[in-house]
Amino acid sequence: MAWRVSVDIKEFPKKFDYRPDQSGQMGDIEQTEPKLTPDQVPSRVTISGKVSECALFVMAFGGGQWIVSQRFRDLVEALEPNVHNWLPTDLFWSNGQPLPEPYYFLQPGQSLDTVIFERSFFTSGVSTTGEHYVVFPVTSHLMTFDKRKINGKHLWKEYYAGYQDTFFSDELVNELKKIRFKKCFELLECREEVGNDG
Repeated sequence: MAWRVSVDIKEFPKKFDYRPDQSGQMGDIEQTEPKLTPDQVPSRVTISGKVSECALFVMAFGGGQWIVSQRFRDLVEALEPNVHNWLPTDLFWSNGQPLPEPYYFLQPGQSLDTVIFERSFFTSGVSTTGEHYVVFPVTSHLMTFDKRKINGKHLWKEYYAGYQDTFFSDELVNELKKIRFKKCFELLECREEVGNDG
């Protein structure tokens, strides 16, 4: 089983700071390409107010854009090492105190084309600029993936899904459950089947 994942944005960073040698413009970290470099993300992030344990594990600040803890990185790296781009940043409270563990902007390292459209529910159309688009409703069981194509994949983007959508394997969700952080994610169950070409 695979999961369509989002993170609640009730709690989010207050301020992004760049070093003087940085451009001051964040790259598209919700996209898998082009691969970003550390100078394309803020070097320092300030958070304030009461922040939940979940937000200190994974914090969303825009559609599909996450700042993640070392704990989350270690979990993903144990399942699929050297796939994703972890761009370091320093997190601080508004009083200037640093958070004790390392944090990273996560740029997912793989975009897959695994949706079995004839077994999924979606709407499609053409935008005002002439681009074709597909929209999957935010409901469980409405996306079906070719299980052969996601075998061994644990965190990914889907080529035809929205930029805000991230996907987890059942194995990654089980690891999150073991450490009691599954609750930090909004999870929509997706089906896995064998596609018609195999």
